[in-house]
Amino acid sequence: MKERRKTVQDPLTGIPVDILYGDTDFCRRYLKAKGVEDDDLEGAGGACYNLRHIKSGQRRFAVWIRDSEDRLYLAEVVAHEVLHLVLGLQKAMNLDADHLDIIEGTNEEPVCYHFETLFGLVCPWILKVSDSASAGDSKLEP
Repeated sequence: MKERRKTVQDPLTGIPVDILYGDTDFCRRYLKAKGVEDDDLEGAGGACYNLRHIKSGQRRFAVWIRDSEDRLYLAEVVAHEVLHLVLGLQKAMNLDADHLDIIEGTNEEPVCYHFETLFGLVCPWILKVSDSASAGDSKLEP
């Protein structure tokens, strides 16, 4: 299994988002390179990280999806982690609010469209590299 990484920019905020596909060791190496303490990833299908460089204040997010051959499972995990991503980006747009009230008094449509756009950026790539990894295609670019 080859690990894959792709960086996209959130079209709404311009914040970079690293999409990671691979095993837990791959995610741990990525996190360590970003200065994040070891996270307990055992049993997790994926994770979403809000990363902020302490000195520069620059922000980026990372979405990790554990490798799997089950396409339905992958789509479910991607949807779950991308929703975490959307909520994190929405918080960042709201001056790093400690929570986001999307239940009461908020129009759901901006959040839903934001989710739809980001899901469309992440899910097709995850399914593509999943197919490539299971077929042993070494020509697929990250």
